[in-house]
Amino acid sequence: MEKELICFWLGRAAFAEGAALLLPALYAYLDGGDFCRPFIAASIAAFWLGGFLFNYGKKHRRRVSVMESAAIMVLLWPWLAGIGMIPFWSLGQMPPVDAFLEGMSDVVTAGLPLLPDNAPEVLFLWQSVLMWLGGMNFLIVLVTVLPQVSGCFGIELSLRNGKAFSPMIGRMESMAHHASLTYSVLTLLSAGLFLYAGLMPWEALENAMRCISTGGGAHFIGRGMDAVEAVAMFSMFLAAGNLLLYWRLGTRRSLGEMLKDSEIKMFLQLVVASGLMVSGHLVYQGYMDSEWGLHEGFFHMLSFLSTTGIQVAPLWTWPDFDLFLLLLLPLMGGCMGSVTGGMKMIRLLVLFQLAAAEIRRTLHPRMVTSIQVSGIFVPDKIIGRILSFFALYMATFFGCSVLLTLSGRSFSACVGMTLSCLTGVGSAPGLCVPEDFLMLPVLLKLACALILLLGRVEIFAVLFLLQAGRLLHARRW
Repeated sequence: MEKELICFWLGRAAFAEGAALLLPALYAYLDGGDFCRPFIAASIAAFWLGGFLFNYGKKHRRRVSVMESAAIMVLLWPWLAGIGMIPFWSLGQMPPVDAFLEGMSDVVTAGLPLLPDNAPEVLFLWQSVLMWLGGMNFLIVLVTVLPQVSGCFGIELSLRNGKAFSPMIGRMESMAHHASLTYSVLTLLSAGLFLYAGLMPWEALENAMRCISTGGGAHFIGRGMDAVEAVAMFSMFLAAGNLLLYWRLGTRRSLGEMLKDSEIKMFLQLVVASGLMVSGHLVYQGYMDSEWGLHEGFFHMLSFLSTTGIQVAPLWTWPDFDLFLLLLLPLMGGCMGSVTGGMKMIRLLVLFQLAAAEIRRTLHPRMVTSIQVSGIFVPDKIIGRILSFFALYMATFFGCSVLLTLSGRSFSACVGMTLSCLTGVGSAPGLCVPEDFLMLPVLLKLACALILLLGRVEIFAVLFLLQAGRLLHARRW
């Protein structure tokens, strides 16, 4: 494993975070300057650390191996969280462990509701910036090192679009440029719409970063304003789609071709079906009239399906049917080319087709079946990895839920905390409340940080590094 390459990537990430820290510093300066110094100090520290690592690793070779990809994926998020926690801790809002957990939840775009409601507004802005930066980094990882590790990413991108993954740094940087540009354009579009809906410029930017990054959180500006909530719905809908196909739409201008995509069609069908189910049940039970029921139902359906987790209504008072349906949606997540959490639509599509094929094969033993996505045959190797991912994901979900019961919290609260961390939705109404996280012992708070990491790196990267460590230990003996 080449340490220089890993340091090079971490150095570039520190540069990006150092630049991002200047935005809340500017906000604090314009607001009176009381909270400007912690952000300036954190920015200087980030630039210094980034410069040290960048200079150490700038002579790396131009290829990325599997183990180096896994190491980058695992180390990137705690590295960003460690720098990002400095303002939360230095302004006296949180103890160090809580600040680290807050930073980790933000960079993985989970948005756990840990920050106090009476915290300075500049910290909520930094929370939004950290979410947006984490979403950007995940999107870059998604098109560069993730295919090397999990092997079950590139069904749509590499097979259908003819852009096979390459471990060469130059090709990876080109793909990262396309992904980050699309992400930035969507953020500016969302901010412009929030501004048009009646928010102030800083508020519009903050909401846009939270929605496009699917970070969400408890802090949402404009709650109760119909126009603002409508823009949030549109932004979360875009964020849950395949951002990589948006790039193709912008370059080829072929909307019809994108709508033929199997994953997009499944996503649209799920949006309509689940939205109508939640809205229809709310109206049927008499909780609200039809117009308001459609608005509330579709808003929260999109919020949970995109793993954003923004709430504009007291969901804990809703019927159990609607709550249960909303809490199932984060497990599914958005499309593969998005920054959402969950298992992603493309994997579920392959699993459903595999189940149907096995039923047909049981009825007709001599039948030859195949799995296709958008008219492209899916290799058995990718199907096997998707099955492995599904098994690992569910085993991790139940194992972490059992682990958190050591805290003495109720089992439903532990399931809710695991769901919040592993899927990145950040909140599980009816199961857990923010105090459940804050009352955990220190070791279990660090365990929640690990669950957040597992949900973001899609488990495989951690397993690869554990296996590498075991082999290295065996060689020494």
